[in-house]
Amino acid sequence: MKSLVSLVLILSAPVTAQEPPPGDGPRGSSQIAAGEARFDVVGRADVAQMPGIFVIARGLPAGGYAEVTALDTGRTIVANVADGEVAEGRVAMLSVDAAAVLGGATGGVRVRRVVALAQDIAQLRAGRAGEPRPDAPPALLAALRKKLPATPVPATPPASERKSAATSRKPAAVRPASAEPVVAPGAVVRSGYSVQVAAVSSADRAMTLARALGGAVIAGPPVWRVRLGPYPTLPAAERAKADAARRGYAGATIVRFP
Repeated sequence: MKSLVSLVLILSAPVTAQEPPPGDGPRGSSQIAAGEARFDVVGRADVAQMPGIFVIARGLPAGGYAEVTALDTGRTIVANVADGEVAEGRVAMLSVDAAAVLGGATGGVRVRRVVALAQDIAQLRAGRAGEPRPDAPPALLAALRKKLPATPVPATPPASERKSAATSRKPAAVRPASAEPVVAPGAVVRSGYSVQVAAVSSADRAMTLARALGGAVIAGPPVWRVRLGPYPTLPAAERAKADAARRGYAGATIVRFP
């Protein structure tokens, strides 16, 4: 009789489902620790001259890790999350090294909170990129690009204004070719020179100025520095400084790094 009662109790007990074993890759934003909010955004990003593999994203606390995918190349990395401000109209700001590993970020990015693996954490703390990730498939990239905000198209001026502008436009001056080495966009330069043209307290102002001058921003706060370059030689930096002075930035200075 006792054994019969025990059998009934066993059969009536609730069955507990077992969780599948964790995968080999970093756990994505849908698999973060209990109680943490999901973070998965798509948008435009700026690039700042921060050393190491870092990303700053509005709403993502510093000290953690994020998976960043470049929507134009499909490359994916895991990056440290740093503290800082992000310009209006942008969802993230990447360090120059992170942007270089991604192959650029002009086509937009996807940023997701992840739990990084131990080997990735060790690499990131050493200032290097983590383990290579598979590229995002074309179908996923196409879907993510549809989430990007539309780029505003400037209004077409009246025909009379277009004619007036065309008749008053002067031919652009042709600058002589430089004999100095040219650093390709997106290349990671470990040493060289930059030209600092401004230091402001607003991230938005710094980003606007950097885009107008074709420069980059060194992340604050409290001060956001706008710099041109990098340049591989001092003469190249001096020419850039002189050009900045002619454009109204007489206080531009040359900065050597590292």
